[in-house]
Amino acid sequence: MVNIDFHVVFDMLPAPAVVLEADSPVFTVVAVNRKWQKVSGLSAADMVGKGFFEHFNLMPEQSRQEWSRLLEDVKRSGNPQQLGPDVFFQNKLHTGEQESSIFSLDIVPLDQGRLLLVTSTDVTETSKATQSENLIQTIDGIVWEADATTLQFRFVSDQVEKILGFTAAQWLSEPDFWKNHMHVADRAALPEFCPLLSEPGASHRFDYRMIRADGEVVWIRDIVTIVGQESGALLCGFMVDITETKRLEDVERLEKVVLELSAQKDSLLTDVLDRYLLGIEQIFPDMKCSILAIKDNKLKNWSSPSLPESYIRGIEDLAIGPFTGSCGTAAFTRELVIVDDIATDLRWERYKDIALDEGLLACWSHPIILSDGTVIATFAAYYDKIRLPDADELKLIDKAVALLTVILESRRNASLIADAAMLISQGQELARLGTWQWDTGTNEIVWSDTLYTIYGLDRGSFKPSMDNYLGLVHPLDMQRVHDNILHAIATKSEVEFEERIVHSSGEYRYLKTWTKTKLDENGKVIMLIGACLDTTASKNIQDKLLASESRLRSLVDSQTNYVVRTDLSGKYTYYNSTFNEDFRWFYNSDDFLGINCLMVVCQYHRADAINAVKKCLHNPGHMCTVELDHVQQSEKARTVFWHFIALTDSTGEPTEIQCIGIDISERKQAIDDLRKSNERYELLNMATNDAIYDWDIINDHVKWGDGYVRLFGLKIGTEKMKLEEWASHLHPDDRVATVQSLELRLADKDQQKWVADYRFERFDGTYAFVEEIGYIRRNRSGRAVRMIGVLRDISQQKQEEYELKLLGSVITNTNDAVLIAQSEPGDIAQLRILYVNGAFTRLTGYTPAHVIGQNPMLLKGFNLPENDFARLAEAITNVKSLKAETLHYQRDGQHYFINLSIHPVVDAAGTLTHWISIGRDVTEKRRYVFEIEERNKKLQEIAWMQSHVIRAPLARMMSLIDLLRNYENSETEKDELLEHILHSAHSLDDIIRDISSKTEDLA
Repeated sequence: MVNIDFHVVFDMLPAPAVVLEADSPVFTVVAVNRKWQKVSGLSAADMVGKGFFEHFNLMPEQSRQEWSRLLEDVKRSGNPQQLGPDVFFQNKLHTGEQESSIFSLDIVPLDQGRLLLVTSTDVTETSKATQSENLIQTIDGIVWEADATTLQFRFVSDQVEKILGFTAAQWLSEPDFWKNHMHVADRAALPEFCPLLSEPGASHRFDYRMIRADGEVVWIRDIVTIVGQESGALLCGFMVDITETKRLEDVERLEKVVLELSAQKDSLLTDVLDRYLLGIEQIFPDMKCSILAIKDNKLKNWSSPSLPESYIRGIEDLAIGPFTGSCGTAAFTRELVIVDDIATDLRWERYKDIALDEGLLACWSHPIILSDGTVIATFAAYYDKIRLPDADELKLIDKAVALLTVILESRRNASLIADAAMLISQGQELARLGTWQWDTGTNEIVWSDTLYTIYGLDRGSFKPSMDNYLGLVHPLDMQRVHDNILHAIATKSEVEFEERIVHSSGEYRYLKTWTKTKLDENGKVIMLIGACLDTTASKNIQDKLLASESRLRSLVDSQTNYVVRTDLSGKYTYYNSTFNEDFRWFYNSDDFLGINCLMVVCQYHRADAINAVKKCLHNPGHMCTVELDHVQQSEKARTVFWHFIALTDSTGEPTEIQCIGIDISERKQAIDDLRKSNERYELLNMATNDAIYDWDIINDHVKWGDGYVRLFGLKIGTEKMKLEEWASHLHPDDRVATVQSLELRLADKDQQKWVADYRFERFDGTYAFVEEIGYIRRNRSGRAVRMIGVLRDISQQKQEEYELKLLGSVITNTNDAVLIAQSEPGDIAQLRILYVNGAFTRLTGYTPAHVIGQNPMLLKGFNLPENDFARLAEAITNVKSLKAETLHYQRDGQHYFINLSIHPVVDAAGTLTHWISIGRDVTEKRRYVFEIEERNKKLQEIAWMQSHVIRAPLARMMSLIDLLRNYENSETEKDELLEHILHSAHSLDDIIRDISSKTEDLA
């Protein structure tokens, strides 16, 4: 498809041409070409948009009526009309002089009769509207702007409603909104906050709490940048909801405190449980927690620090079962029970009044099950409103139950150990130890009854001896026990050792044995006295305790966060598996205990780490936070947010530094990416003239970019713009179809994009043609929840397409032959025809199919000896225009004369791309000139024959003048005719002089 610049072709047409609107009797001018402007003496700006006859006030009335009649006839019939070369009009030039012209008027209907071409042309150059890229980014956070001096906010993004429940308008309408809605405990830090906001270009990060519209507390991380301007410093900030992160940190901190409290020797279990539940309630203020013990399948209050006493008494000693509220059911089913509405849940049917009277409307309960399968207690969360747990609360329940299981099982095991110790003490007091005596002289051994019981042997069937005794010792302990006894005899000292013996049941038992020698007066060992304590039960309890401790260590070790302890010099004393996995590459070993921890910290942050440790040592037991970059195998550092605390001994002196860290590298990168994305969005929004929008389909809220104002002049209000308002600006003829198209596309789950063209109302009531492209975002079920898109003003493009279509019709319907060829500078042989119109076919006999792609020189009708192509070849070679070159053309045995003009076309860079050739058939005109010449000859002969010599040159002059008046001539032709007229005038002057001379002679 050839892209033809019809404007250039139109301006190059040799005939005057004008396009009129068929709004009779005015006939408004739509376009004129340069030839028409030259003839009329008026510019296009003077004529376009005005009535056709307004510009020709000197036109004879008869000509005006004839032109009006023809225009009306073409408009009514739709058929082209032609007016002969006997109608003329006069018009004033800009110089004030008058000019007379003669026209052969052709009128052609265009665009189904809505326009009329009077030898028309292309007047408008096509330009294409610049298109911009689509945008798909959004910001999940509050973007704000405020005066750095007064802290008065100038702008707050609509995300404030999502995060805090307030609209941006509410924020901006209240001068101290930010301060008034900040948590009271954090408001006191404002004096420290303000001085930091003074250095232009600096960025700061602040964490504080805000109060939502529903009263809930939200943790905010505010990243603030100071921007210097001529009018004063400006604060630009970005607020992110970090409530979930803060809660996790608070929960982990609480767990650490509770575990340390539980590990203290004299701490009471109720104090530990109360501390834990109160800590949870502080993190989740709307939650009231409870731990109920299960004893004899009944509920017993263990810790409920915030529940009303009357409610606690009401549920005390209730038997567990499938319909005993949330806790009784959880203990019975051994599963998590979630009741979001106590008033309607069948499991609360018998006990709901107890809860409802105290304002308790929801209760979730989880059983606490020990390793042996015993349901020891339940953990419950109550709310004073009907609700289900969210993801954070479910995680909390799981973490709380896991921690409580460890604490309660450890406490139970500790209790068992204490009981065993008490029994041992009582056994010692009551001589319930197994004892024995060995007379080394007689080799006789005597056992007590308790010792027989310990071994599970019968006194009547077993005779004690050293060999028999050693035969009952565990094979792995036998040699060691034998050596210990011999050592006691050899050294005459007391020996204490542990051993394992084989009980008569076949099981192994643990004994602790004490041996003492008895000497005679000569110091010779005559007897060994011993006591054996069965420590099997104690050993089993110790193993369970160690296993419980191992589980607790595994819990810490399996944390996804880093857990590290160092001595006061910074050397590792402990690290969990997560830290080992991420940093062992640096130490090239799995074991880097005793190595200084600062080695893995980036050089520029080591001073920060040292300062944090100093603060911890100055305030033992108080947590200190610091953000440090650590070396990583990749070039980018790993950023960790650490909590440091100094651990102390019984005297309060620091002994170790415990560190818990969270890898925030991805979060930090996400914040940085979000900032960059926001900057790109803002820059693009400012740079483009397109109207960018973000439509929240669920809440029916359309957010427009600044281009909406620039494009349509419409104001963006502070209230939410609904889709209905957008639809109200659609052209009435487009509204129904456009809205239906959008609804169908949104309903189709497989569709992700919507494109539409329609007319959109501007602020002044006019309509713009717009192209809308929208990208649809859907949820997992396929429902459309959001659409991001752009509106682009294509009014100019639509107008240009219309004009191109119109001007294409002009070229198609003109009587002059038009040929466009692709060019190779200086090489005629490389010319290739790209386009010819209908007039070309009528003139030459060649159809487009015959000539497209061919060289124009192959048109055989021009290959006549009479033609001189030298000027034509020179023009093409030198890339110059050639006007009024007359060529002979032969078709079907007949000869024609064609007035040919060629013009080069260059691109924006000045490079030749095409040649345009316009040819006019001047055969009749040449014939008319020839006839005039012949007639002059005959008149001359007659004049001579009649002896009227003076009439010959006069007749010739009159004929030539008549030719000038009644035919349109090129400049070359005019010059030729004027030369003839001048010659005739000289002849007439000579004759008159001769006659005068002869008259004088006669006189």
